[in-house]
Amino acid sequence: METPEEILFKSTGNITVPELTEKYGKLGPGDIVFKMAEHKNFDAAKAAFETWDDLDVFDLQYFHTQAFPHKEWIDGSVYRYIAHCFALKLVSDRNNRTPDDTAQPATPETLTLRRLAGKLPRIDIGGIDFTVDWHLQQLRETEKPWNRLNIRDMELFTDGDGYVSYYHVFNHELFQMDDDPVELPAHVMLLQIPNEIILDPIGAAREHGLGDLELLREFPILEVIKGNLISLSETALPEIVAQNAAKLQRDAGTRRIGR
Repeated sequence: METPEEILFKSTGNITVPELTEKYGKLGPGDIVFKMAEHKNFDAAKAAFETWDDLDVFDLQYFHTQAFPHKEWIDGSVYRYIAHCFALKLVSDRNNRTPDDTAQPATPETLTLRRLAGKLPRIDIGGIDFTVDWHLQQLRETEKPWNRLNIRDMELFTDGDGYVSYYHVFNHELFQMDDDPVELPAHVMLLQIPNEIILDPIGAAREHGLGDLELLREFPILEVIKGNLISLSETALPEIVAQNAAKLQRDAGTRRIGR
């Protein structure tokens, strides 16, 4: 399976240095590498970078980590964002670093590149991994993709912070509660998940016709998302069940008296 870098850092452009100069004016070495990458000529950008000395590499690294950090990259186009990520990867490769080391938390640029390359977010629900597909408004159990939680069947929080539904913890399915329950169902809990801006800010932006990076400054992509499972005993349901059971008992007594 191709990595995000193999998908997004694939050369599909052939712009040259003279063409860049004609388009942008005289450029320094760093600008040439960056603009080559922005125009998707990653091979030429890498070739130019490999002629640099260590001081030039240090300057580029400082620019991308201190002077112009990741939170500023998202103000530009997706192509500019990918060019920034590519430049930082060139530096990391030169320094023999492994930013995607699974022992370390993924960097913001790694998480964003994964999503731009088509990798969907994940959410943990009671230790079960689900894939978030906001386009279809589904949570698919990652190991059993035929098992799907339809977000359209969940209720929106009154404050819009997320969605809520009853959830069967053994079957890993949404649970439809009776209209007038008279007992608490076994193995069922209340599930709360974040809203789409937290689950998948890029998917949410696309749904509303925004640029892919539009929401990331305020809502960056999260490496770990967890659904919240709440015991039914901590909800208002036990009181409702007790009231329904008492009413059922009263109705039954009234019918016996009537006979």
